[in-house]
Amino acid sequence: MGLDTRYHYWEINNKYGKNIEATINGYDNPNNEDYIICAHYDSVKDSPGADDDGSGVAVVMAAAKLISSNYICKNTVKFVAFSGEEQGLLGSYSYVQDALNNNTNISGVLNVDMIGYSETEEDTKYLNLYQDTNNPFEWLTNYTINVSEKYYNFINLEIVPSGWTWGSDHYNFWEAGYSAIFYSESNFNRYYHSPEDTIENMNISYTVKNSKLIIATLAELAEITDLQAPIKPIITKGLSNGKFGKEYNYSALTTDLQNDEIYYLWDWGDNIDSGWIGPYESGIECEISNIWEKRGNYIIKVKAKDANGYESKWSDPLSVSMPKYEQTKTIMQKLLLLLMKFEEKISYLKTNL
Repeated sequence: MGLDTRYHYWEINNKYGKNIEATINGYDNPNNEDYIICAHYDSVKDSPGADDDGSGVAVVMAAAKLISSNYICKNTVKFVAFSGEEQGLLGSYSYVQDALNNNTNISGVLNVDMIGYSETEEDTKYLNLYQDTNNPFEWLTNYTINVSEKYYNFINLEIVPSGWTWGSDHYNFWEAGYSAIFYSESNFNRYYHSPEDTIENMNISYTVKNSKLIIATLAELAEITDLQAPIKPIITKGLSNGKFGKEYNYSALTTDLQNDEIYYLWDWGDNIDSGWIGPYESGIECEISNIWEKRGNYIIKVKAKDANGYESKWSDPLSVSMPKYEQTKTIMQKLLLLLMKFEEKISYLKTNL
């Protein structure tokens, strides 16, 4: 896949192993924030471990291949396969301790462990999600629920918040204060830790559904952009407040990885857009002006497409306010003008009487 890859070796109480980490570096990540998707590649003796946790490792590898082959990421993503999980979460413990010692800024962790077993059709409608109920700032649960709702018509899967559990590698991230969630199948595998934990006893269609949702969540966190499309534009210039009826200038900037010419589309937040304007060379600012005819608050944004029609994501929005006190200000100006004229008349009368 061509990713930056390393082994992370560990040894604890005469037990040892190695974790495997691959990285896609973000193109706009000034705070060095990392998002992690992880699973464990070890199994217990005499168990093939197809579901526990071959299913999770498959998701991690599929995510790495899909994203690295087709997209770039605004935020850094790490794909991690842990060893030593079945020995007491040892591989992830060592990994997290090293992250703490190195002040690694881990923003969120998606742990995938046993997502491929079901017994009934009803089981395949749900995916359990375990969360750190002791962390008042935990946010990933709601985030992935929102993703499941956004793509429900495509995936048909509902997230079931399932409380707290220590039983997988997410636990060490919780203990260190990192945000992490743990995905697992809705009906616990009856062949867990047995010779029958084989692919024949998995529901592959259910595994694929779960994989789609998990990878979609990771893609949203990473803020991916199609390799063929321009990078998400940035609004580089423009006021956030002003007077209605007056013209204001705005600028936006993006680049295209293929160095194709770029067109921009501005949404002014009042059901009016600019239409596609251009072409501009990659890396050259697009400058434009707009007039809002009414008072109010507007959300403006811009996106880009290249000469081949590949479109970027919308830029981060900019709030623009055309104040409602404009009319009041005009009345005050009129009152001040009347007072000035009155003072002039009083002064004239004093002088000529």
